[in-house]
Amino acid sequence: MLESSAVQQVEYILAQHVARLRSALQYASQSHSGPEEGSDAWLLLNALLKNDRGELDARFEQSGRALAQQGGKLEARILGLQTYVDVLAQECSNILRSREGGQAYLLEATTRLYQLQSLGLVALTRGYQSVIDQVFNERQKMERLLERRLQVLQRINSVSNSTIDLDQALESITRHVADELGADLCSVFFYDELQRVLTLRATNGPRPMGGMHYTLRLGEGYSGWVADKGSPVLVRDALTNGGFASEARSYGQEYAGLMALPIIFFGTVQRLIGVVNVQTREPRDFTGEEMNFVEVVAGMIAINVENGRLY
Repeated sequence: MLESSAVQQVEYILAQHVARLRSALQYASQSHSGPEEGSDAWLLLNALLKNDRGELDARFEQSGRALAQQGGKLEARILGLQTYVDVLAQECSNILRSREGGQAYLLEATTRLYQLQSLGLVALTRGYQSVIDQVFNERQKMERLLERRLQVLQRINSVSNSTIDLDQALESITRHVADELGADLCSVFFYDELQRVLTLRATNGPRPMGGMHYTLRLGEGYSGWVADKGSPVLVRDALTNGGFASEARSYGQEYAGLMALPIIFFGTVQRLIGVVNVQTREPRDFTGEEMNFVEVVAGMIAINVENGRLY
């Protein structure tokens, strides 16, 4: 190991030839300019000149994460890094070997360079692998979620096709939906085409004033809005929406988070059956996946109701 003054001398000599080192890296990377700031070559050269390993480690780990997120290949980056190390090693040899004490200087420079290469490879791989592990874990989590959703849908389908009456079936469905989504309230309204009103038919929990005779006009509240538009609505906090707040407070408790979907039978003639609502006491952003799940449930209810009407 060289004395600190000699180490500084190596850094001084290399700094005098930084343009040469950059030119060699530029040629190796086949770029018109550079090396580009933040690139592997740029980071490696800076770390070599300053002997700064901290920034190299952090930046290469960050770079590895970005590479994985963009679907890049780790092998290509490793080969590129090896090319830059080889180029710098050769240039350091050309610069230092002819000087007095050159062999010692060259040993210091190349040792530092290969240590930086090892550090960069480890950091790059660590960052890359962290994203791969995260994606793998998320995929496993989603597979388990979808499997559980399927089991719930199978139970709901069994209830829909059972011999119990419709109101009991709907009560059971609202419980299944609320439990699966971790919601506080799930309610089902049916639409009366003649009177153009929605009537509450089932909930998993509290009922509003008026009980199961609670009705809403078409366009009234979020249930009436969804029935009128035939479109779902997702609201993080329904209590802050002037048109929805009244219905959100009608159950004796206030419900902020809201997901409301129309129940539509898609036959030869499209027919509105009603609305299904999922609500939480606290504000909540329901996800697209959760909405897809409730859409399937709404489809099951629509088919069950239509079959009962026909047969």
